[in-house]
Amino acid sequence: MNEFALHEGSLANVSLLQEQVRQIRAGLVAEIERNSQVFGCYMVFDRQGAICYMNLEGLNSFHLETLRQQGWRLAFPEPEDAAVFRKCLDRAFAGGNQEHCEVRLQGSEGQVKWVRLECKTGRDREQCHAVLSDITAQRREEAYLAANEMKYRSLFANMSTAFSYHKVIRGNREEACEPVLLDANDAFGLMMGLPVHEIIGKNSSEMNLTGHAPTINWQRLCQDVGIGRQPACFEYYDKNLGRWLSVIAYSPAAEHMALVYVDISKTKAEEQSGASREFQYRNLIQGADVIMMILNERAEVTFINDYGLSFFGFTSSELLSRSIFETIAPSFDLTGQHRQAALERFKGVKTEGQRRNIQENLTRSGRRVWVDWTNHTLQDPKTGEQMVICVGVDVTDSKRSEQEAMRRHKQQRQTDFLNEAVRRGMGVTEWMNAAQLLGIELKPPLVLSLLEIPASYLSPGVSEQDRIERQYALDSLIETL
Repeated sequence: MNEFALHEGSLANVSLLQEQVRQIRAGLVAEIERNSQVFGCYMVFDRQGAICYMNLEGLNSFHLETLRQQGWRLAFPEPEDAAVFRKCLDRAFAGGNQEHCEVRLQGSEGQVKWVRLECKTGRDREQCHAVLSDITAQRREEAYLAANEMKYRSLFANMSTAFSYHKVIRGNREEACEPVLLDANDAFGLMMGLPVHEIIGKNSSEMNLTGHAPTINWQRLCQDVGIGRQPACFEYYDKNLGRWLSVIAYSPAAEHMALVYVDISKTKAEEQSGASREFQYRNLIQGADVIMMILNERAEVTFINDYGLSFFGFTSSELLSRSIFETIAPSFDLTGQHRQAALERFKGVKTEGQRRNIQENLTRSGRRVWVDWTNHTLQDPKTGEQMVICVGVDVTDSKRSEQEAMRRHKQQRQTDFLNEAVRRGMGVTEWMNAAQLLGIELKPPLVLSLLEIPASYLSPGVSEQDRIERQYALDSLIETL
């Protein structure tokens, strides 16, 4: 009886112990799986590289049937990956230290991925514990960066613009600093007149000893750009290099600065040549005894030379940006056409080419002058508007002489006609019809002017020229009346 009770007590203790073992084992498995989510894929390898244990993360990462078919070994897409893994495992078993390697593995869905293995043997040196980390995304990023680096380095090396990269070295004093050349392209070496490999690692003082270094205020550049991280852009003439340079400096990292040098000597020479030509043309325009004026589409004066201002009697502030129909053009021309019609006619001129005409203009004092204008229509390259370049010559004297000659000729025809009509004894009707046929315009004030001074009224000895002049004076007086 006592033996049976003892046996039952032993069985109860064994069952209790087994239940405790199951609970401990379940706790360990749960802890291992919880850690697997933190540490990733966990495996245990023997000396031949076979998998002795794999956590759930590993089972999810690799195809179980494929591992069984391969004798519980990892599947490598290339032989060199298997060789790298084998060497890493041998080093771990041989030295007992932690080893690592990066290889490509065949995943559960057949895709190839990069992994990093951290390996370390156990105390018995018979098994190697490894943690696998997926570094596929990192490897792709590295490959992308490497490709970009190669592309930009090729661009950097082959660019025609000089480039240099410096590190700022601080001196003993707080404000003292000097750049050291870390890298440069061939164009920088060509600008310096030295191979790049001979100047890499040298500071600005050492480069200045060569006599070919850019004469830049390196101290200020290091303070403002390298330390202050403020970009800078400036132009200067470098005496050592004998050329104009445009420099762009910026700081890609703390206490580092990159400089781009653009040779602008040709541009500067063209600018100086253009300034010299502009000075010559300006002197030519301002010194010429002709009116030179530029008008926009609204007939506003945008430029007029000094001779034009003096001729019309205006100052530049009185004439510029104002319409010519408000300043130098009369309200009505000789034909009686209003200036508004003339403005519309002016706006209609859109075709390029030259037009020449003689027009009556007004000075500031109101005096009427005649100007022979040559107008050339162009398009303003900046605004795209039409502009007219006007060159005018004063023809007031010649125009007045021409008008006077025409008036005298007209009066002489009228005088001769009237004298012939009186001599023949024509009636009024016959006389008016004859005048119309000959194109002679007769108006009552002009009829009076046709009275001829008889020769008997002149003093003896008066020349024919004097008689003509006196007759002209009388005609003018009667016309005025």
